[in-house]
Amino acid sequence: MAEFDYMQKAMAEYDKLNHSELRVGVLDKSGSFLQMIAIVNNNGCHIHAKNYPKLRIPVRLPNGRTGYVFKESVVIPARRFMEKTIMDNEQRWISYMETGAMRIASEPNVTADDVMNNLGRSIVQQMKQEMTDWKTPSNAPLTIQNKGRDDPLIDKGKLRASISYQIIEK
Repeated sequence: MAEFDYMQKAMAEYDKLNHSELRVGVLDKSGSFLQMIAIVNNNGCHIHAKNYPKLRIPVRLPNGRTGYVFKESVVIPARRFMEKTIMDNEQRWISYMETGAMRIASEPNVTADDVMNNLGRSIVQQMKQEMTDWKTPSNAPLTIQNKGRDDPLIDKGKLRASISYQIIEK
């Protein structure tokens, strides 16, 4: 009887897995500034002056003061950190889910939530590491001057810190 009861629990957990979706990224639903920064960095963007003849770009001067450089447009190259995270780790995630499904069947205390939450935390860490490790294309000379380093996907770390996951029912 205990085996039968456990099989019902395992089947319910499989059903929950089948009706769950894991989302990873900048998940603020309000259309936040950080979502826009993530999209621009991932996909690249050509930014043109709109309301004025030229863009006004702040630049840190050697004396610590702020000056400005004026340009008609700037190109931010694509740095596809999201896709690279997927390409580099997808097989690992599939293996993890296969192992997680086996654990649900063989370990009474393992749940679909456990499996999905562990995978979510792992993907978040992998994406953050990808952002930290990203080197090419490098920052523009003006950006390097402003940041004081060539670290294409990290400025103050707010974008990296905003990467999170959520599990939704589908």
